[in-house]
Amino acid sequence: GTSQTGTAVTLDVAHKLADSITANFTAVGYTHLGDDMGANKMEGSSADGFFNVANLTGSFGDTTVVVGRQLLATPMLGGFDWLMAPGAFEAGTLVNKSVDKVTFIASYVNKWRGNNTGDTFAKLADDNYALGVGYDDVVNANLWYYNVDALKYKQTYLDVAKTFGVVTVAAQGVKTNYETAADATAYGVKISGDIEGI
Repeated sequence: GTSQTGTAVTLDVAHKLADSITANFTAVGYTHLGDDMGANKMEGSSADGFFNVANLTGSFGDTTVVVGRQLLATPMLGGFDWLMAPGAFEAGTLVNKSVDKVTFIASYVNKWRGNNTGDTFAKLADDNYALGVGYDDVVNANLWYYNVDALKYKQTYLDVAKTFGVVTVAAQGVKTNYETAADATAYGVKISGDIEGI
């Protein structure tokens, strides 16, 4: 009663419009494999297609700008890559690497297409954005701030990792301030290593 089956084909196209500007498209076509194979239809219909990615990307020196439908993969805001197509966003993203070993990222998100929702890009209420800075030298560290008015919360995320020979020690933490629920804190520590290929 809850089974779903389907198949999909994706086509990725990147077309250079100018030396610094590229148009990117990912078309997804899918079809349900029949009621005998699954009681429910993937992506909400028997067969259809949509553009999961459709954006302009500009590279100007140390700065890259992406405007339009895109995939985001930040620690606490991203589209899960499972089912027929990963979740996608309509957003504007800026990445700057002017400072050595440091990356600055800012994304303003306007719409979201969740997994298994076909071509529905839901409009997000009010302001939704992510600001991040990453550092990779003595340690690998990432600091993010999220403002998600659509779900009424603000969030701060930090992770730090360092490798000592064959052992890597990593820690992460996130603090969430909800407008309509109790605030929450989560954290974790991981120690991993590669010893004789194990």
